[in-house]
Amino acid sequence: MRTIRAHEELRQLAQTFVRTTVALRQPDPSPVLLGDVAYVAKWSLDERERFLDGFAEAVAESLRLDDPTPARFSVEASAARDVEFRSPQFTGEVRADAADALVARVGLRR
Repeated sequence: MRTIRAHEELRQLAQTFVRTTVALRQPDPSPVLLGDVAYVAKWSLDERERFLDGFAEAVAESLRLDDPTPARFSVEASAARDVEFRSPQFTGEVRADAADALVARVGLRR
C-alpha cells in the first residue's frame, strides 16, 4: 500500500510540474492552474525560472529513484522560502544571570 501511495504522489507531482510549466509561460500565471505551487504566481520572472529549473531537477530525481521525496521537498522548501522562523526566546541578548553563570563556569570576564 505504501508503494501505491508513493506512486500516486509521484504521479501528482509530475502533473503539477507539467501544469506549472504551462502556466509559467503565461505573462500572468493562474494560481488555480498552478495548484499546489500557486505561491510562485507572485514571484518575478527570474524567480519563477529558478523555481521551475529546481522543480524539474527534483521531479527527474524522484522519477529516477521512484520516490516522491525529492519533488515533494522541492515544493515544500520553495513554499517556505519567505517564511521567517523566529522564536521570541531568542533575542540575541544574554541575560545577566546567564552571563554570570558563564563567568563562574568558564572564568571569562565581560
